[in-house]
Amino acid sequence: PGASKLISAPSDGGGQGITTTTLTASGSYTDDFGGTSSATPLVSGVCALILEANPNLGWRDVQEILIQSAVKVRPNESGWRTNAAGIDFNHEFGAGMIDAAAAVNLATDWENLEAQESIGRASGTLNATIPDNSPTGTSHTFDLTTDPLLRVEHVTLTANITHPNRGHLTISLTSPGGTESFLSVPHSVSGANFSNWKMMTVHNWGEDSQGIWTLKVTDSSSGQSGRLSNATLEVFGSAAAVITASPVFSHDTTTDGNVESPFRFNLRASNATTSYSATGLPAGLSLNETTGLITGVPTTEGAFSVNITATNIIGTTNGSLTINVGPRIPIPPLITGSLTTTGIMGLPFRFQIESTNSPTSSAVTNLPEGLTLNPTSGFISGTPTTLGSTLVTITVTNPDGS
Repeated sequence: PGASKLISAPSDGGGQGITTTTLTASGSYTDDFGGTSSATPLVSGVCALILEANPNLGWRDVQEILIQSAVKVRPNESGWRTNAAGIDFNHEFGAGMIDAAAAVNLATDWENLEAQESIGRASGTLNATIPDNSPTGTSHTFDLTTDPLLRVEHVTLTANITHPNRGHLTISLTSPGGTESFLSVPHSVSGANFSNWKMMTVHNWGEDSQGIWTLKVTDSSSGQSGRLSNATLEVFGSAAAVITASPVFSHDTTTDGNVESPFRFNLRASNATTSYSATGLPAGLSLNETTGLITGVPTTEGAFSVNITATNIIGTTNGSLTINVGPRIPIPPLITGSLTTTGIMGLPFRFQIESTNSPTSSAVTNLPEGLTLNPTSGFISGTPTTLGSTLVTITVTNPDGS
């Protein structure tokens, strides 16, 4: 976890992994690839698709597109926070899970960000004591109230802190909009001190830079104290444009979905739109009024004419969007778990058939002697009585098929 994490991607766990599209060193494919070795090239591939859709994008534009199109995974977890610009972030997931289709769609008619600018502020010598084992800690504020206004993207903090065990410390940065980023949290393995240690957060993306930024350092363990020597804040972003006209919609006027299938569509408007609204959305869909993202699962088939608005400091623009919701797409189960397992003759054996889309029954043929299947749970158990390798056919079924 960390405040610098921008986006997350699928990896492995829970008996599932990524299936490779190229051969491994053993000359075959694998379906249990994972870790950052899997997630990182997946994101790189999506970035390539984004740039293929719009080669004029800069690196910051690609990052913003990933943020705005991300899927909010595990939305009920307490770690999610909505920043002052209406964007959700989580120290575990960043802006959420990458969505290739939504990102490419967003990139197609993207209006590039203005040139990057930055504002820096050094604390000077502080030499402030960090109280031992105290939630109060020590704080320092950086006043950017009178500095030029930036629309924030990345924020870095470079700190010099003396402490025998930096793993005892919590370092947080709170923006003028009230968003708190944890730049370092207590952990078990660490050395001494933070020496010119640069940390970053993206959790202030889209917020205004002007106001008071607050650095706080606390010590969560007893027996050792430290000092905050100095720190430097640097805020990166683009200058807030002078708005002279009402918003202009730039997205497609028609989009499609299906009953009981996840739906995503991003309303887009220029001239620093601050809010969106929509009436007449199909049942099951809702609008994020800050980002313009329409999401949900449609429950009714038909063609829906949706009235939409986009508002900025100048005024409001009205528009329309047609959402065509088609019939439900049948989705049979898909077996996802490992298809190789081992047992020992004469000892208890257990294997769970794992699959998607809520199977109602399972069946197998050619089970080794001594093993049986629970057709409802998909659980194979028993005590094998014969040595050897056995090829077993597995079938999982739901109302849509097998």
